[in-house]
Amino acid sequence: MALRSLRLAALTLHLTLALDPFYLSPEQIAQLQGAAISMSVPGMAEGCTGLNQDPTDVEMDFAANAYWKYFTYDTYDPRTWVTLGDLETCLRSVPGGDVNEWVGAPDLWEAMTLIFKQLGDTAQPNHWWKQSWFEHNPVKNSDTVLGSAPGATAPISSMSTEAWEQQPCNAFSNAAFFEISLQACKTASTQHFGDFSGTWPWKNEIIAAGALMAYGSFAMHGNPSSGNWHEASGSIHKNVSRDLPYDTSMMDRVSMDVLFFVFFQAIVRAVARDPTDTEALKPVLGLLKSDDLAPLGCDNMYCDARDSIHLYQKTLAGPTSEWYKIDDMRYGIPNYELSSVGLVLVAIRAIMSDDLFGSAGMSAYTGVCSALVLSLMPNKDEAVWAEANYCKPGTDWYNSMKDLKWRVVKDIAKSLATLVTILESLIEGMFWQETLVGPTGYLDPYLKGVVNVSACWRQTHGNWHRVAAQMMKELMEFITTDVYTTSVTQISEAQKQQAWSSLNLVVAEFKIFVNALKTMKAANEVNLCRVFKLAKEVAASGKPLNYMVLPMMDADGINWLMAKEMTARDPILNLDLNINEAVKDPTGGCNYNLENVVIDEISGFSKWKMEDVAVQGEYVEGNSFDETMVKFKMGLKSCPLHLKVKARGDFVKDGGKLGFICKRLVWRTTTEINIAIRLSDMIVWSQAHFQKLFAGDATALTAGVDLLNIEIIKAEVTEFDITNFPGERALSNLVNSLMKGRVLEEGEKQLSDNVKASLQRALNDAMAEVGKKVSVSTERRRLATCDAYDAVLVDSARHASLLLPVLGVFLTLVTS
Repeated sequence: MALRSLRLAALTLHLTLALDPFYLSPEQIAQLQGAAISMSVPGMAEGCTGLNQDPTDVEMDFAANAYWKYFTYDTYDPRTWVTLGDLETCLRSVPGGDVNEWVGAPDLWEAMTLIFKQLGDTAQPNHWWKQSWFEHNPVKNSDTVLGSAPGATAPISSMSTEAWEQQPCNAFSNAAFFEISLQACKTASTQHFGDFSGTWPWKNEIIAAGALMAYGSFAMHGNPSSGNWHEASGSIHKNVSRDLPYDTSMMDRVSMDVLFFVFFQAIVRAVARDPTDTEALKPVLGLLKSDDLAPLGCDNMYCDARDSIHLYQKTLAGPTSEWYKIDDMRYGIPNYELSSVGLVLVAIRAIMSDDLFGSAGMSAYTGVCSALVLSLMPNKDEAVWAEANYCKPGTDWYNSMKDLKWRVVKDIAKSLATLVTILESLIEGMFWQETLVGPTGYLDPYLKGVVNVSACWRQTHGNWHRVAAQMMKELMEFITTDVYTTSVTQISEAQKQQAWSSLNLVVAEFKIFVNALKTMKAANEVNLCRVFKLAKEVAASGKPLNYMVLPMMDADGINWLMAKEMTARDPILNLDLNINEAVKDPTGGCNYNLENVVIDEISGFSKWKMEDVAVQGEYVEGNSFDETMVKFKMGLKSCPLHLKVKARGDFVKDGGKLGFICKRLVWRTTTEINIAIRLSDMIVWSQAHFQKLFAGDATALTAGVDLLNIEIIKAEVTEFDITNFPGERALSNLVNSLMKGRVLEEGEKQLSDNVKASLQRALNDAMAEVGKKVSVSTERRRLATCDAYDAVLVDSARHASLLLPVLGVFLTLVTS
């Protein structure tokens, strides 16, 4: 068991528009903001419900980064095309000719201009097939931005203005993939674009892959040449006399597959300690091993993704009569779902390295792998196969993942946050794709006026293209920059300790990871009306949507939740103290008792404040994933809490040696006591079971109270009365003293039980909040500076001990 020192981590701040891949100049923001303001939000007339409810975490994620995800590449508004100003320079940086014969033209810009032109010259509406995507709003190119803003929309505008687009929003939104090319060019202009010690240069290929993706999906949605049925004839059968000589749906598929595959192979090399050891990396780089892949000539595995990019680009830059060859390229590259799962698994393995997770590293990977594969692979049979190949011991992939040496992250929480952001973007994209998440029909409530409208920002499949492009830009940043700033090839013992320093955020990021996967099967829980409303508000404001991630054992959060619980209990009413106690008569003449003492009210809990906190966390390295967990202890100290106690009881005379003088009489006694209490020693615990967390078990995060001591630091009787009591003052004072003492003693026990119950509920709520995202502007989560107070000694053996500083008590406890 390795003890990790935990620094008290502040809430993780996600600035969703401040990341470099999403930078926009003030001029670009002004144009996109104007476009966003002009858009209308669906309302009750379109069937929207719950518009005024707070958005969920998933809905906030969907609405974040709104300019890039919603308000770019509209069919009619040129303002939405301001992000491609440097595209020509970027594509021309990839030379053709003798340098890169595969480009098929003097440079990539000329090649892409030619490819779009050839599409526009050969594809016509009478070739179209009806597809299953929601959008079907045919429009002539001359009536779109291609006609009104050809400069801003080049190279797409090289198409004939007489050509048509069947699904214009779905088609034009693919311009987002040019952003990948631009991101690569931007990276190369500011730093060395990693080529893995010269063994695998890929800058030109990723620039080309982004452009090919923009083209391939554009071609399919604009001019589909396969689908459900041929629109002109109604036939479901192909016919060479009426169909295009190429299949644009294969262009879409090959474009997506090759783009994800090149990212996958790049990330493997990026996180490997030795990216030049191609032979050792081959079982992972090849993604899977199958006899069916033998014709590729790469040891029954997939080959170099760059070769597929070269062949695809060269074919498209050639005559359209050769474009049919693209159909067969799909057999030489894995589908994009498989590559996307693979790249996340490689990143997870690097984070869960043996250097940091010890013997549980690979078993942790196995548990995460199964959860990931079974969630992300939409085809159940493929998911089962993938789980067996990637998650179970014995396969070449699994053995290589276990034995290879990976770079070691310097901060597990930060690295997880980066990976989770990419995963969330991937799943968000799958939501908009219309077919990859469940349950079936999750978008049906929004089909009458909310989505599938002429406003492209509310066209679901078009949003898939824009979101997927943002995810790939994040991947680009991760592979080219983040890996090298957040990980090392060799790690010292001090660096290992530092890597675990934000332990409570590690748990939070794992929780977000699991929650993201749940969206794959619970897409119907996303309210698109709220998403569109919030997205427009964010874009129209010109300010980013910032939020914080709540860590496990967050001191400020527990303080707020505790205050919430204490306020809910303010006041505590009707506490029966079960007291029946003799009061000694100084004269010895009669028998007196104090009976039926009840605290009617204790008020003042709403003023609860927590002053001090200490947190200790440890990663418990089990022999298996089932036994691996994170444990925390937290010591807390409250500010003095000033309470008013109202109590009553019966003062009873009942018999005695003076005969009839001592006949039974009952006097009602009441008292009010102002007290100040302090929770001086308060120790709570929590733990997170990784296996349960990834299994979706509700008991994965648990917490409880180890120690709770209440100290009464001030007690003052402000009112005491015995109704119509004719007896001696000395006896009255005895009753007063006894009443005060018993109320304080028994009341303290009741207070302790009530405060402990409040604290347990606060802890339970805090566990439920782990990983939750809240607005940056919230001011609810603050520790307090206590007001000065005058301590009054309380005459009770329970309070004879010194008040020890909670940090000292805590550190003594956890180290003993």
